Amino acid sequence: MFNKINNNNKMEYAILVAFAVVMSFFCVGTSPLLDYMDPDSQNFRLLGRALAAGQVAYVDIFDHKGPYIYFMECIGAILSPHSEWGLFLIELFCYSINICFVYKILLNFVENKKARISSMAFLGISFNFFTFVTGNLTDSYSVTFQVISAFLIIDYYFNYNKIEHPPIYMFIHAIMACCCGLMRPVNAGMWIPFGIVLAIRLFIYGKVKNFFCNLIGLLLGIVVGFAPAVIYGVRHSCISDMWYGTVIANMQYTANASDARGVAIFLKNFIFAPEFFIVILAVGSCAVLFKEKYNRWFIATFCTMLVGSLIFMNVSLRNDGQYNQLYMIFTIPIIAFCCGIVLDKINERIVIACIVCFTLIANMQLIKQITKFGVFHYHYDAACAMKEIMQKNPDEKVLVTGTQSLYYNVTDTLPHIRYFIIYGQGLHYEVFPDATLMQANSIMSGENGYIIVNYLNDGSIYGVQEIDTEIKNYLEEYYTEAYKTSEGINTVLYAAKDLK
Repeated sequence: MFNKINNNNKMEYAILVAFAVVMSFFCVGTSPLLDYMDPDSQNFRLLGRALAAGQVAYVDIFDHKGPYIYFMECIGAILSPHSEWGLFLIELFCYSINICFVYKILLNFVENKKARISSMAFLGISFNFFTFVTGNLTDSYSVTFQVISAFLIIDYYFNYNKIEHPPIYMFIHAIMACCCGLMRPVNAGMWIPFGIVLAIRLFIYGKVKNFFCNLIGLLLGIVVGFAPAVIYGVRHSCISDMWYGTVIANMQYTANASDARGVAIFLKNFIFAPEFFIVILAVGSCAVLFKEKYNRWFIATFCTMLVGSLIFMNVSLRNDGQYNQLYMIFTIPIIAFCCGIVLDKINERIVIACIVCFTLIANMQLIKQITKFGVFHYHYDAACAMKEIMQKNPDEKVLVTGTQSLYYNVTDTLPHIRYFIIYGQGLHYEVFPDATLMQANSIMSGENGYIIVNYLNDGSIYGVQEIDTEIKNYLEEYYTEAYKTSEGINTVLYAAKDLK
């Protein structure tokens, strides 16, 4: 299953891991050099901090993602409760796995040098800003599980030399699919077409017994893959809440979050979005496979997996760039093909230098950090100033309006209500009023010592006139402005008037 690693390979893996570590310091949002995480990534970090502090997922704190993103973030929070180092170490581990397994995959097709450089290029392209964003997202973590499965698929088609598929491979595939699906259900879309093509192959060649052995491996893998989530849900009596958050809420989100009024407009937005270049690379990989005349069953598997992923990821007619990160696995053939052509003409060191420069530019995080581009820095500076004020009364409850959970993370506080953010266009007030009403009720209950209000561009709080008016009147009567900034953002820290 895994090739024996000799001393030369050990050095290659050490080089690749070192490359992943160095590039991560300059490209990953949880890096201590950057400390820049987008709103979704901040939300996930907050989930982990809350679970590490004893809150129950979906019951005490809620996000419409699967339980495994909660668990991964919780591990990060346990490793470093007051910083992002824990998450950064988890990401370093994942990206090191990615580059090493891509290298192992490519050794089946190209010589060592080309496999090494192509692996570096794969990691560099996967760090692009449009799909990677700042990392620490369900999509960026899912690539690791995809890469492991891709290695097993390659091993089966090119090294196993039998029609029969090893049931242990299916067992591992099932676990990998569960890990992705239990972060976000559609992330498991890649494995369904693979299973269908494999089943057809086994039946065509009369391998019925092997089919049922693989079916048993699949079922056992699903049991193992689901076990941590089920055990957690039973232990904390939150199975129904977990189901709601992972499935029902996402169905609501999908039904109401379309970026388009119809398929035609969605396709236009999808095709002309910057991140569509990943899809172009993936389709180009199909052409490379046909050109090189590889195993026809492998080509059929590859193409159907790509088509299946496209369908699963775009069924909601949404145009989120990070979705395209899940197509990265399909870019490996064309990246290797292009790197092979370049290495035949240009010195290896120059190619590596170009990969590093491209990665830093395409990732944009270092550039944004140096130039202070975007509104993040306004929020971060405001949160740091608020933290100094709030430390005078560290035991007071805190509530943050809107979508910026960064304020909880920077001030080292935790939400005390289930719906700690407003969940965007997919779960807006008209279809999901619970979040807005829960926050509004908490504000007007007087239970919060501090309230951080992120005003919208039109000066409203939630965009619901009746609720906004009532809250503003309440804040004026019972709270005082302890900090206010209008530089780039319109955010106010309100402190209860009876605080010392």
